[in-house]
Amino acid sequence: MKQGTKTYGMTVLVHQTRAVPKRAATVAHALRDLNQIFLELFSDEHFVTLLRAESMTKAPAYFGRILDETSNWNETA
Repeated sequence: MKQGTKTYGMTVLVHQTRAVPKRAATVAHALRDLNQIFLELFSDEHFVTLLRAESMTKAPAYFGRILDETSNWNETA
């Protein structure tokens, strides 16, 4: 099929659309892994103390939520 035709464009679009669920699953898996990594890091009091010692006291909002979760977890442990 000749590139630049409408049929070729639709074929590419169909292939990309079919790949979306697999891509979404891959991204979701990577996000779960990253979330677990950051949860473990921020639950380590030595790591948090090191960040404070290096004047790294500001964190993006996403990490703020993780810090809140780990502080709640540490209080119950």
